[in-house]
Amino acid sequence: MLNKNFLSDVREALTINQKFSENNFLVKKIETQSNITLSIIYRFDPEFYFQASVPKSEDINYSIPTQFNPKTTANGELKRVTDLKISISSWTEQIYKELMVRFYN
Repeated sequence: MLNKNFLSDVREALTINQKFSENNFLVKKIETQSNITLSIIYRFDPEFYFQASVPKSEDINYSIPTQFNPKTTANGELKRVTDLKISISSWTEQIYKELMVRFYN
């Protein structure tokens, strides 16, 4: 379940490695009756995206399906919202690495 500070935490995770600013990303939160979908797109290359669907359920055994590119690990399911924040930080690091490869090739 997401708390009120979640989007703030997401924005912090996007900039934690100090290679990007919050303005480099388009962050959307789409709420339905059963879940909240978090969508993040790198503004300068929409090929780089991160998407997660967080259930609104109070059940502590929920999973968070994720899809993202570039891949840091396989798309899959996370078990906790804190894992989501870590995954976003790893994803931004992977974007940076991918951009460096493109720049030097």
